[in-house]
Amino acid sequence: MNPVDSFLSSVREAFRPSEDGPQQALYVLGVGISSGLIVLLIRRIRARRRKQRAYVQYLSARGISPNAAGLLTTLGKRIDLPASVVASNVDAFERATAAELAKYPLPGAEVTGGIFAEVASLRRALGFHALPIHAPLLTTRELSSGDSIEIDGLRASIVEVNEAYLRVNCEVAGTEGRRLFPGARVPVSLTHGREARYLAECRVLSREEDAGGLQVRLAHDERPTRLQLRDAVRVPLTGVVHLRSHILNAIDEPSDEVGDAVTECELLDLSLGGLAVQSQSRLAVGGVVHVGFESDGAVFEDLAAVVLECEPQAKGAFRLRFEFHRLASGDEQKLSALITRLSARTLGKTSA
Repeated sequence: MNPVDSFLSSVREAFRPSEDGPQQALYVLGVGISSGLIVLLIRRIRARRRKQRAYVQYLSARGISPNAAGLLTTLGKRIDLPASVVASNVDAFERATAAELAKYPLPGAEVTGGIFAEVASLRRALGFHALPIHAPLLTTRELSSGDSIEIDGLRASIVEVNEAYLRVNCEVAGTEGRRLFPGARVPVSLTHGREARYLAECRVLSREEDAGGLQVRLAHDERPTRLQLRDAVRVPLTGVVHLRSHILNAIDEPSDEVGDAVTECELLDLSLGGLAVQSQSRLAVGGVVHVGFESDGAVFEDLAAVVLECEPQAKGAFRLRFEFHRLASGDEQKLSALITRLSARTLGKTSA
């Protein structure tokens, strides 16, 4: 007989009439409850050990050294999350490394060792150096050499990106009156992905000018502002949204038992570009989910969407914003028709 059956048997025995009186029944009931608690404790211990083994396998598969594993532990403490979360979610990794790197002075012209080099090595080992095109830009440390940007309205090209700074080249012509001197904070803008533009503010660390042009080193912006290039009408809407994803529990420790899961959320607003919901589940920024909902007779199933924001709200809830990813033409047309109808009704109520 397994522990669970033993527990249920004890409960049955406790309520069976007995000549020994109520004390015997209470004794048996107490034994049964204790057995049940022991079973739950054993299951939790086993689950914790499975997760720990999965985490060790996760690090081993990526060639993470003991020193790098220690750094992950330190990073997790920076943002009060397990090291396994930092190792498996790029948004947690970026927040944790930003908090850790802020403790150290920026190096000079070269990054040859120290914490900045260690974080760069860890980024590559975890696969966070080559993010998918749909992933939102969480920090300018995610940019790549060759990317085009504008510095204070001046076109420039990135020639080096490390965990400490950006190094960019720009033409000398047109730099008159620009704020490109050490210590100045300059606006940086760029287009990232398919249709998102980002605005950042970076501090100028140094500038070098020669016959080939102007080279500028910029400190990173850890929270660039995202602007939607597409002009999409957003309408307030209520209803139930079903989210299905392999990463719904992405904030938990990695586990080989995690599979597809479905959760219900409260719809807040909708546009041709995406939607916002309120959920009791926290999702990893940059993850892809599949969305299903029904409104005004229109049914949508398995719409791919990227998590852009996950902001904590009151009572343990989270406000999530998604951007639709590669909508099929039929879904896009149906969604456009729905938003047109809803917008017309909203305008009608306002004018009335």
